[in-house]
Amino acid sequence: MEQQAKPRTIEDLATLLGVSTMTVHRAISGKPDISPKTRARILAEIERLDWRPNIAARGLRQGKTFTLGILVSNVAASFLPEILQGVNQAAEAKNYHAFVSVHEHEASRAIRHLQTLQSKGVDGIVHYPTLGGGEVATLNDILRNTPTVAVMRAVPDFEGPVVLVDDALGGRLAAQHLLVLGHDRIGFLGYHDADLSEVRRQGFEDALRENGVSLRPEWTLATVASGASPSERDLDRLLGGAERPTAIFCPSDRLAARVVQGAADRGLRVPEELSVMGYNGDAWAALLPVPLTTVAQPRAEIGERAAQMVLEERTSGRSCTLLEPWLVARASTAPAPIATR
Repeated sequence: MEQQAKPRTIEDLATLLGVSTMTVHRAISGKPDISPKTRARILAEIERLDWRPNIAARGLRQGKTFTLGILVSNVAASFLPEILQGVNQAAEAKNYHAFVSVHEHEASRAIRHLQTLQSKGVDGIVHYPTLGGGEVATLNDILRNTPTVAVMRAVPDFEGPVVLVDDALGGRLAAQHLLVLGHDRIGFLGYHDADLSEVRRQGFEDALRENGVSLRPEWTLATVASGASPSERDLDRLLGGAERPTAIFCPSDRLAARVVQGAADRGLRVPEELSVMGYNGDAWAALLPVPLTTVAQPRAEIGERAAQMVLEERTSGRSCTLLEPWLVARASTAPAPIATR
């Protein structure tokens, strides 16, 4: 018995099934204007034949490669997996594939990767800018021919759209939570070289000030380099004095977890003697011995929104999509000790 030849193109598949090419397109893409019975028959035959559309041929006809480029800071950053998941989800829904490059906050490396992605003919780019944004001129050049969206960080002079989290609001949510718990002796430990840390601190401090509470200079530290842990000296300044804060806010869960550990090392109980808050909504923060109160970010939505804008080519002109964070209250925060109220 002669074995049936496997269809090579979508036209071959349509001929085999006795339907039009457009009908096969509708079945594959999930469009509604096809009967459920016909769609089921086509998809069943595709599965039986283990058939895959020839993306390269389709791309040549449409002038596309069906690929997206994603440029991120580093693969160890806790927020990136969910952002990448959101990008990939949006890409796969349109039969696109995503490729990731890493710039390690080096503008020269970011420029090189951006140029490589463009030379490979990607149909769009989702870019997490470097700390200094030194690649903005290259980014603008690429934007003129390739849909490009920046995420997480607003880059001065970037001429395209950005998708951001309202970090000032996140700082306010943190302050309001501690104020409701009766804290007015509050410390802050952040990064000295991260703009997001500063935005979160500013929102936090503004909300405190509006409620008659000030951050005391001796309890307001921004000495930690991005990605590093606070020094014992920093922890001593916050936790080792005769007078100390009853609550500390950190603009990252990683810093907050280190403060919790530093408190334990100094015999302080969290949250009975010290409340600690983080920021980011890292999944591991819920698994600590004292689960961490945090401000969570819609990270998967950031990636999904950015990818959708690229795929739909909604990238002309400057615009800002601002997504809202939310409070996740856990065991690391509690009412201020009675003696301090």
